[in-house]
Amino acid sequence: MLRAQEFDNFDKYIDAVRIFHEDYNQEAPPGPSRSEVILEYLNEKIIDAIEWFISKYERMLQFNQQLSNEKVKSLQKQIEELKKKQSQQQDNYEDQLRALSIEKANQMATINSLQEKMKSDHTFLTQNIKEIKEKYKKEKIEMEQKLVSMKEKMEEHKK
Repeated sequence: MLRAQEFDNFDKYIDAVRIFHEDYNQEAPPGPSRSEVILEYLNEKIIDAIEWFISKYERMLQFNQQLSNEKVKSLQKQIEELKKKQSQQQDNYEDQLRALSIEKANQMATINSLQEKMKSDHTFLTQNIKEIKEKYKKEKIEMEQKLVSMKEKMEEHKK
């Protein structure tokens, strides 16, 4: 018997029908309607097989379509997750960049403040050194004058 379910594809089924037809022609008893009977039988079987294979291919197509749809959904979900992750990373990098910019600005302000303090301290020290030198110079002059005066007084006392 020719059952379409026993074959992988329609071409193999048709090959089996041809072999069946040849065997029938060789072994069937001769008669006036022998050809018509087998052809009618084979036509019915081929039509049934066509319907069965079409149904099979439709089920396979639907199954493959469903798999494809699921794969598309899965890939879309992965894309969305990757986009979300990338967005979070970008936000994180932007936050880090803002924090670094603020830190840089704070450090620059500290550097500028320290530079101003150094200038101020330098000016203060320079002024103090100058004042100390002037004071020392005045004291030296006064001491020299006192020394000269004392020498003169000593000279006068000696006389």
